[in-house]
Amino acid sequence: MTDYSNIPDYDSLPPVKGMPKGCAWGIFDKDGKKDKFGTLNLITPEIVKEAAKEVKEGVSVSLKYASTTPSDRPTCIMWSG
Repeated sequence: MTDYSNIPDYDSLPPVKGMPKGCAWGIFDKDGKKDKFGTLNLITPEIVKEAAKEVKEGVSVSLKYASTTPSDRPTCIMWSG
């Protein structure tokens, strides 16, 4: 199972210079190397297997956005909780 003990909660995220409060950049950096996947690191084969048990109807929904973003759509959404 994934170890979540090293991941700070929202209120404990360290400040990142030039970024707003709540930025989680750097949380998954390891051995001086920048991580490219962020919280996608938490999606392990075990997590996927458990999530598959929740499927009831087999309907999939695309969450894909176009690579260009209209100016009226936010490019980053942050929330706490």
